[in-house]
Amino acid sequence: MVNLPGRRASPGPESRIPDTRERLKAGLGRLGSRDRQVLYLRLWLDRSWDEVATEMQLGSPDAARMRYRRALKRLQTLLPD
Repeated sequence: MVNLPGRRASPGPESRIPDTRERLKAGLGRLGSRDRQVLYLRLWLDRSWDEVATEMQLGSPDAARMRYRRALKRLQTLLPD
């Protein structure tokens, strides 16, 4: 980034990371425990759909996928602007 006299450098995308983390944390905190669990198992622990279904007693991998998609949609609605 070039700094020109009389102009301030604009912040890069990395300056928004702490704000994004806080928004995500707030949204996750407002989700129900089952929604948080399915997101955690799939995104953080990288579990397969079979493993998610078994651990959450959902009956099938398709049910786990549906639970995951619904949890993501709910999270999107809960994220503060």
